[in-house]
This record gives sequence, structure tokens and C-alpha cells, in this order.
Amino acid sequence: MRALVLSPGKLTVAYWNKQRMRYISPISLYIFISAVHFLLTHFIFSYQEQQVFSTIKKNHLAEATKPQAMPLSHGQVSKAGRVLLKIQSNPEILKPILAKIDENTPRVFFFFIPFTAFLLQLLFNRRKDLYFVDHIIFSLHAHSFYFFIGILVAPFSLYRPMILLNFAGILLIIIYFVKAIRNAYGIGTGRAVSYTLTVGAVYTAVSVSLIFFYVYMLISNTPGFL
Repeated sequence: MRALVLSPGKLTVAYWNKQRMRYISPISLYIFISAVHFLLTHFIFSYQEQQVFSTIKKNHLAEATKPQAMPLSHGQVSKAGRVLLKIQSNPEILKPILAKIDENTPRVFFFFIPFTAFLLQLLFNRRKDLYFVDHIIFSLHAHSFYFFIGILVAPFSLYRPMILLNFAGILLIIIYFVKAIRNAYGIGTGRAVSYTLTVGAVYTAVSVSLIFFYVYMLISNTPGFL
């Protein structure tokens, strides 16, 4: 853990150089840290879910007791509006969807291990001394650090949304990735920053697209939701 956190890229280089007896294997390290991360976030997510549902119900009851103007007909409300009204009147309808998201998030992240390695393979395609499996090792260590930061930040979300703390965590991850890719691949800082921004932009675009598509599919396949 000390090498992972304080020496970006060190574990990757050690594994590449077959110095594997001193450290836990990359896959074992990833499984351990990600398991702790997802277990912690599961309990936090469940607590926050109850808090949000309670708030929605209170707001709905408060709105229901107010004098209302003539209600809109079904045809006057858009599909998105009808979904929001259903959630407001009965937030419990979201529970199966949220449970599916919570269950499948670890699997989605596991997909991003080879995806990140593939991006690195494209960026370092001229390096004949590196193979796809070498980029997998780097990706495992990078994601392990990501989950480590998530473990540190997650408990604070129980008290209030920590926007500044989350931003600091993202910034720390970016800085770490720059240092890790520079140290592991032996490139300059400018090139490391460029590659980090490239990987980060593609990673974010793909992950956000997958999230929207997955949520849409869950909503579409949930009986009585639309």
C-alpha cells in the first residue's frame, strides 16, 4: 500500500521487471481494495437512499396538501414529466433500478481495466518492449489507487455533499496518473500530461455514455415505470 500510494508507477515497474516476490500481485491488490471500496459505498449508498426517499415523500405530502390548480391531463405531460411524477409520488419504484446499478457497478469497472489498457496500447504502440498484459498491470494499479481515494472520501458523504473534497480527490487521481505513467513508461512530464488527459477524456466519455444507456435500459424494462 505504501508503494502504491507514495510511489506512483513503482509497483508496475517492479512487476514488469519480475520483482514479484516483494509485493502482492496486481489482481489480488485490485480485488482487495475494490472489495473494501464497494462494500463501503454499498452501505453509504443504502443509507443515503433512505434519506433521499424520505425527503421526496415529505415534499410530496407537503405539495399534496396545498391548493392545486386544475390538474394537467395525461396528454399534456411529457414522458419525462410522467416519470418524475411517478418517482415523486412513489420513490420506492426506484429501488429495483438502484439495486441493479449497485450490483453491476463492480462488473462495469472490471471492464474498464482492459479498456484502459487498450487506450495505453494505442498510445504506446511503437514500444515493442511492451505487451497488452503490461498495460493491464498498469491499469490494475491505477484503478487500485482510484478505489483507495474513494475509500478515503466516501465516509464524508454521510454528512453532506463534499463537492470540494470530491474535486480534490479527482485532482489527486489526475496528478497520480501523470506521475505513474511518467515513471512507469519513462516519458517526459508534458507527454505524460497529454496522455493522461487523453485517457481521462475517453474514459469519462465512455463511462458516462454507458451509465446513461444502462439506466435507460433499466427504466425501459421495469414494468409500470414508463
